[in-house]
Amino acid sequence: MIFRHSRPEDVPQIAALFDAARVSMAALGIDQWQRGVPSGDNAAEDVMQGIGRVAEEDGVIVAAYSFLTDGERDYDQIFDGAWQTDGTPYAAVHRVTVAQHWRGRGVSTQMMEQIFAEARAGGFASVRIDTHEGNIPMRRMLEKHGFVYCGIIYLHGGPDDGAKRVGYEKVWEVQ
Repeated sequence: MIFRHSRPEDVPQIAALFDAARVSMAALGIDQWQRGVPSGDNAAEDVMQGIGRVAEEDGVIVAAYSFLTDGERDYDQIFDGAWQTDGTPYAAVHRVTVAQHWRGRGVSTQMMEQIFAEARAGGFASVRIDTHEGNIPMRRMLEKHGFVYCGIIYLHGGPDDGAKRVGYEKVWEVQ
């Protein structure tokens, strides 16, 4: 499996992954990604900003995510808890999705290893991520990979403005 920056020609495949994930979450009763975001427009924006990442196998995009290194406004305030590295630069990850037929094949483990390696190489002490409190599959995956629940955050802007999310952080020693 190859992990790389997303490119303009990847946008339709990434958008299809977002759409499939939206259907899966709706089937589980999870009110996340149900207002049309993320979309192909978000994937295209991520390409332009250089934050989009994909996992590719034999020319097919099997996973995608966004990797931010300049902070995240939604993480400026956390409630009913605290970030483990408050005040320390961190990497943030958003829009994580794995193709349905690739789930259970170790893709999320490889993706997390890639995310951690990129964050460490950038000198970050941690990675932060959030999800819907009812997204139990995602929460389990995060905890399996060493993320710790830190508290509640609220989204700013877009169709989910004000939506409550649970914040997680994975910390390691910077070398």
